[in-house]
Amino acid sequence: MLRLLRPTGVFLLARVAEMRLAWVAVQMIADAVREFGRVGSQRM
Repeated sequence: MLRLLRPTGVFLLARVAEMRLAWVAVQMIADAVREFGRVGSQRM
């Protein structure tokens, strides 16, 4: 598979995977903040 992709293709795939992981992390933080706000508003 590495012969098929060449170094530039491997670099591109790594960058895409990195962006997807970053997006998942941002989404998890946003969900946590949203849930924290929801739970906090129910206690008042």
